[in-house]
Amino acid sequence: MIDWQAKAQEQQDEYLNDLMALIKIPSVRDDTQATDEYPLGRKQAQALHAILEMAQQDGFKTKNIDNVVGYVECGEGDETLAILAHVDVMPAGDGWQTDPFDPVIKDGNIYGRGTSDDKGPGLAAYYALKTLKSMGVKFNQKVRMIFGTDEESNWTGMKRYFEVEPAPTYGFSPDAS
Repeated sequence: MIDWQAKAQEQQDEYLNDLMALIKIPSVRDDTQATDEYPLGRKQAQALHAILEMAQQDGFKTKNIDNVVGYVECGEGDETLAILAHVDVMPAGDGWQTDPFDPVIKDGNIYGRGTSDDKGPGLAAYYALKTLKSMGVKFNQKVRMIFGTDEESNWTGMKRYFEVEPAPTYGFSPDAS
């Protein structure tokens, strides 16, 4: 029997460090920063690059599609399970007691923009996949974690994904609560 709580606890510090690094990227869509190379702006692409680089270092296959969407993949097979997440955030707005892009851990909670939508849940799903991979689990289907960069606005990333990649067989999204 695998003690999943213990597995998660073993990775807690690494997860928190990775999450805090992602939160520090103010990946709010800003069309004034759009270029041909970065159609949604540099910050969106920076957040996407961060998660894809993390996955490459962990031995996953990755792909960046036009700096608007990317994926992390493992497993083989005819079917594909998609895990849909996003690395963009809404503007911070008013009412923050701390800098929304300088995360703070207080009373057992993390405060920062994207903590619960969707950098935190997306990264938690990634860590679950990473854990299974590190345990040597062999997947009899592709598992593709797709990271969009524009869920909070126009879904540009996911639209682009489906223009150039096959639709998954099924999937889910660990978005927000």
